[in-house]
Amino acid sequence: MNTTAPPTPPSKALDSSEEKWLDEFAQKPLEALDRLLLGKVWLGGYESAEIAQALPQFLPMAQHETLDGTLCEWLATQLKKDETPADVSIKAYARALINAFGLLQAIDLPRARSWTTVNVSRLWSWLKSQVVSTSRDPRPSFLRALALSQSNRDILPFWSSLCRQGRREQVQLALFGLRRMPKDDEGTPERGVPRALIRGLLDYMNTYEAPLATLAQLGRAHASNYVNELIDASPTHGYHKVDPDTDMNPFTVTAALRAAGLP
Repeated sequence: MNTTAPPTPPSKALDSSEEKWLDEFAQKPLEALDRLLLGKVWLGGYESAEIAQALPQFLPMAQHETLDGTLCEWLATQLKKDETPADVSIKAYARALINAFGLLQAIDLPRARSWTTVNVSRLWSWLKSQVVSTSRDPRPSFLRALALSQSNRDILPFWSSLCRQGRREQVQLALFGLRRMPKDDEGTPERGVPRALIRGLLDYMNTYEAPLATLAQLGRAHASNYVNELIDASPTHGYHKVDPDTDMNPFTVTAALRAAGLP
């Protein structure tokens, strides 16, 4: 399922810098893409735009398939690296990763998307070591790309784990991933609220067992005789009618004591 918007046609004629890069990409695609992602290419009129916004503007449709395979190869090469390339700053490298995952969101690249989904666990572990700062964290871009890359339910365990263990910002993107997840492995879109999303929300919610309120604490608001009367009236099974509008069951007293015991 294609979840990307169609590329916007070029709004202006290419200048020499863009044409030069396209020529380089046609001859040596991996080297050209590497230089582009690492910020080593001057893009003339597109220089102020993010690469994921700029490249769809001037890359011919005929070269999208080449970009797909090349980006897949570039990501696979990075995953094998234990350290930041010697000639690149840590910030520039983090930005390159953000740009790479941004391209997955901006252009329909099925091969690179599939590779990212298959290698989700390895990529996630590796990306943790590439975080420079909040503004240079490639993981949000990765999670957004992953959420848009789903053709089946293979990465449901990853999203669920992230809901249980991730930070709030990551959980929000995990819930987005669960919302975008297909209904089945045939890629059928979900209609209504997906069950996986509900489970993710439940995984994210922290459980807290409140302490039971003491009789002394309850005595600050209620007469002790009234409290004791209610406790003694608690049934061991079924229901006990306290008044015409109120029933008690075996769990009522415990629930009331925990509610009163919340700090």
